[in-house]
Amino acid sequence: TRCIDLGGTWTFGSPSVLMMFHRTPGQLDEENAQMRACMPYYYKVTDGHGSGAEHSMQCETDLLRGRFTDAEIGCHLARDAAQARGQYSILLTAEFTALRLSLLQHGEAGIDETLAQLHGTLKSQRQFLLLRTLDLCQAWLDAMRGRADPGAWYLTPEADASFLSPVLPMLRIVQNEVLLAAGAYTKLLARREACTALNASAHTALAQLYLHIQLACAENRLGRADAARRELDAALALAVPDGLYLPFAEHAEALGPLLPEAFAGNEAAQAVLRRTAKPGPGGLSPREREIARLAAARRTNAEIAAQLHLSEATVKN
Repeated sequence: TRCIDLGGTWTFGSPSVLMMFHRTPGQLDEENAQMRACMPYYYKVTDGHGSGAEHSMQCETDLLRGRFTDAEIGCHLARDAAQARGQYSILLTAEFTALRLSLLQHGEAGIDETLAQLHGTLKSQRQFLLLRTLDLCQAWLDAMRGRADPGAWYLTPEADASFLSPVLPMLRIVQNEVLLAAGAYTKLLARREACTALNASAHTALAQLYLHIQLACAENRLGRADAARRELDAALALAVPDGLYLPFAEHAEALGPLLPEAFAGNEAAQAVLRRTAKPGPGGLSPREREIARLAAARRTNAEIAAQLHLSEATVKN
């Protein structure tokens, strides 16, 4: 413990604690419980190194489960703990989760301004490794906004040298997201085996979940629906045991009608999809327009609920 520098990064430069430590589908609640139980002892022997890590992992878990209020509370807890001990790596993971949440709830407003403020804070504190991490955060947020920079430094083979090995699965997922946003579908599909091998060696279940979804998106964009369904089935096998449905909702546009098909009969997954749906013409989400169309065809609430695999109460709402 004498070798641990309180000013050093606890995350090795990863923008996601959850990406580093979620190992086994169905065990996420236990993994979070272990973090809550163990981290206070680690803080005692390291003078607070990594303070807030357990809150950061939990708030990202809540985000991916679509529990937005709990996620927002967790972001505040992680921020407060990290700032109290000067733990900028944890602060960045909390801010990244908060930015993802804000993008879902409020759109692009304030995203770029917050990223610029974080850049200034990290630079003033000489957290140069975390400036690279912040670039990954921005790349992810840009990809989610339909932007992509195919010539960015983090897409080059040399990018691996900017991070320690525990971060590489997260780096690959960000790279894949940028390729997806750029329409480089065949290049993304060519990375399947290498990314799978890396995720297996690092035991990163969340990275593998995202990889299957990204591959499904690429296959669907290329018109190969059967291959896309196979990737979605593999992703669901990893997601359902822990209720991690937001990664699918983040890619709803690229997955198109395959996603409602995959979520048929899964009310929890459908609820997350509805919560994150972008308003369409008339201010209605795609799901709301579908219900309105059936209501206009004089279907009863019960008939609509049965056809769309929803509860009758949801249809009434």
